[in-house]
Amino acid sequence: MGIAGGAMLAGLFVTVLPAGAIIDRVGSRLALGAIMTALGLAFIGVASQQSFWGLVAALFIVGLVGSGVKPAINKTIAIRYAREQRGTTLGLIEAGAPMAGLVGALVLPAVALAIGWNVGYRLIGVAALLSAFVCWVLIPTVQFRRENSRPLFHFVLRNQGTFLILSATYALTVSAVMAARVFLTLFLVDIVNLTAIVAGFYFALTQASAAGGRILWGILADRHFAQNRTGLLSLNTWLSAVSFALLSVLSAKSTPLMIAFVMLLLGISILASWGIMSVLVVDMAGEDSTASATSVILTLMVIAGVLGPIIFGIVVDLTDSYQLALRLFGGVLVLSAVLFARLSHAEKVISTSN
Repeated sequence: MGIAGGAMLAGLFVTVLPAGAIIDRVGSRLALGAIMTALGLAFIGVASQQSFWGLVAALFIVGLVGSGVKPAINKTIAIRYAREQRGTTLGLIEAGAPMAGLVGALVLPAVALAIGWNVGYRLIGVAALLSAFVCWVLIPTVQFRRENSRPLFHFVLRNQGTFLILSATYALTVSAVMAARVFLTLFLVDIVNLTAIVAGFYFALTQASAAGGRILWGILADRHFAQNRTGLLSLNTWLSAVSFALLSVLSAKSTPLMIAFVMLLLGISILASWGIMSVLVVDMAGEDSTASATSVILTLMVIAGVLGPIIFGIVVDLTDSYQLALRLFGGVLVLSAVLFARLSHAEKVISTSN
């Protein structure tokens, strides 16, 4: 499982930077349509594999072609929506990810058990091809003007100090996000003494609340934090630190209501933070460099997403304490929240310059 999952991340890591630069050059309609078409064919290729290493190679290709999805989405939002509409729009779009994950987690195993895993992956491929068709039809081309394109990574180079600090700080947050994703159900089984099925239900609860959280933070970003998106990200991260602190005190004596509350808080805070970060990147980078800026952040997120669970697992093994590991990563979230608060003033300056 580790090798197969790592193959997708490796593919994404290899191509995400050039993907962002290319998307800024060719426009989001062409890029997103081509990416979803290639992604659909890649998943159909996964379904046809007959060996483990063939599966690993196919998943690597999935990562390669899927690396441009988030940069292309952010590019589309930058082109089509004004600043005061981006938070709500991105919140609605990003809410689709955890909800689709929830549906897929319920449907794909059922399809696999009834018909076969190959059929399930083919269904995913067909869904991606249908998404490509929707992209070709709905995303306009008239608003992208190639002649106004700036040099590749123009924004990143011009604002490298503030932007790279912001990206690195969010990568710290992502290390905690991925640690929570990877170890949450295991923690609930080992420490809270839940069955695997019940732990899975609580994990699903975090996904559902993450969908609602992304919409909520998006609305707040437009209505109350239009001039201070980074301040809103700091608030989200403080709430995330509180959720980790509460998670660390759960035990076999915890009531179902208490466990459910912590799961809801995790989902609405740390698992919903990407929506805020996306709209912040769109605002800072502007139409010309949104995809490139997004790809830089995604590169750091992949690194943090790999290191976070590894470090969390090492701490658990060395100390035999999930609680200590959770509090350590809670401290990382506190540090991120403080840094976001310090950066919130610089955001206004950069937004004005764009």
